[in-house]
Amino acid sequence: MVLVIGDQVVKEVPSSTSGVYSTWCPLKDTAHALANIHVDTIGCLGLLYIRPREFAVTVPHDDAVHFLGTDDATTSVMAVLRHTG
Repeated sequence: MVLVIGDQVVKEVPSSTSGVYSTWCPLKDTAHALANIHVDTIGCLGLLYIRPREFAVTVPHDDAVHFLGTDDATTSVMAVLRHTG
């Protein structure tokens, strides 16, 4: 697996978190900004949750599905294609 941070290919990973942050300075600020993003809680109405080894298809005029979601994107492949007409 190739790890790219910014526009740099990582060839050797530092042994500590502080080493990562000192090597790639903007990473700490980006991580802090990501951790502080406002989270909206939505109910299950209109949510289509996709688990591993599942697939789903919906269309823009589907009134039953407003959100597609999964939480397994770190170890699986996820693709969302949107047909705009």
